[in-house]
Amino acid sequence: MIADISQVYLYSKFFAELIKADSPINELKDGVVYVKANNDANWNAAVSKVKESFANCSMRGSWLMKYDIDVLPEDLYQNNDSFVSNLLGTENNIIMPVFLPDRMEQYYFVGAVTNIENLEPAASFLSIDVQKLIEACLPYALSQMEENKLEELSKGIYEETIHNAWADEIKRINAGMKAGPSFRALDSGHPLTMLGDDAVKEAERIKKGNVAYVERRKYIKNLPSAIKKLRNDDEKVIKEGKKEYAQAYESLSEHERVLIFMALFENVKNKTINNILNIIDREKLASQTKYSIVFQPWEAKYSKDYNLKDYYKKCLFIADGTNIYPVKMSKSSMVVYTLSLIEKVTKNKKNAIVDIEANNKAFIDTYKILFNDYNENTTQKMYVQLFKRNTDTPVAPIRSGRLSENYKDIEAALAETFQNLDEDYLPFLANSTTPLAIDASKIALPSELKTIKIH
Repeated sequence: MIADISQVYLYSKFFAELIKADSPINELKDGVVYVKANNDANWNAAVSKVKESFANCSMRGSWLMKYDIDVLPEDLYQNNDSFVSNLLGTENNIIMPVFLPDRMEQYYFVGAVTNIENLEPAASFLSIDVQKLIEACLPYALSQMEENKLEELSKGIYEETIHNAWADEIKRINAGMKAGPSFRALDSGHPLTMLGDDAVKEAERIKKGNVAYVERRKYIKNLPSAIKKLRNDDEKVIKEGKKEYAQAYESLSEHERVLIFMALFENVKNKTINNILNIIDREKLASQTKYSIVFQPWEAKYSKDYNLKDYYKKCLFIADGTNIYPVKMSKSSMVVYTLSLIEKVTKNKKNAIVDIEANNKAFIDTYKILFNDYNENTTQKMYVQLFKRNTDTPVAPIRSGRLSENYKDIEAALAETFQNLDEDYLPFLANSTTPLAIDASKIALPSELKTIKIH
């Protein structure tokens, strides 16, 4: 069972088409837009300009692939009878390999851009379309994985072993989180349509956010069982499997889906579906982490070394022995995050999520300990803004408060810190739906903060 990609709306359809080929072009990388420049200086310069634009777009860092643009090597099309020449034909000058994880065939976008000024939007549309196609295919790929076939699936359509630097990819994904939420498949339809209306309804229930964290992690860990049921001969069992698979897939965060997609590229001998789930098992990652959280009194050298301003009393770091790495976020975000740290250390409850709205005094007291510029009225106003709807200004978009923005800021800050480390930030994340996974012993909390009561 594979995705019906004909149902995915493609923005590039006005200048390019998606075609299936018999074999891969080993010299070309998936996710890269190749331009037939014919050694024209203007076109070469245009490609370089778009390449720089792609590199500077932090949002793309959290997408499922590392999209890029490059000049098509001349030796691939100098011979009119070459495979590339036949794919391009006489009118086209753009080709982009596409990896669709639910099938073994090779796909390419092939198109024509005659105006240099249109190269960047064209390349952007192509990368968006590839992202949408992968989003549509990913749940199918995951549902059909067999343990003894995973190596073949990981290898994909390549003739040679893929060598992905897993740690580098983790850093790239983490770096991309600085831009906020990652890309979604826009109008390509629900990716779980293949499972039927009941499964889609179940996924929508989870998507609305009314399912507790513990329950969502339970759904994810049930994924192998759900996949097994999908392959059963009993229609009743299959129906159960569809519901359970929908529950598991929708419970995955955007970041976790990126990690799973990257795992499909990993060519590890005898790797199983359970190994892939271990990549996103926050509790297991937490038990294995070598990192911890520490607070340090502000020092003048921190301003120079880490650009930490002197309004800090306490600075937040991720520590590995004597090595420390700053975690930089807004003041209100730091207070919100610190409340989760306090709760973990003082109560050490598993899977507990702090109700920020019930902890006005704790918010104020924590701010006073963390920062030098405490003012009672200003800090209280900051707290109120966490929940205040901005309906006062008609031209401004309505939001329910700044708290959701704080949670995004917290995740982006952790991602930025961990982009240069060799582990993922997931065990250290805390927000309205995700509790801290790290143990209390991994948090060195100043004594002043331990006196604060969390309700």
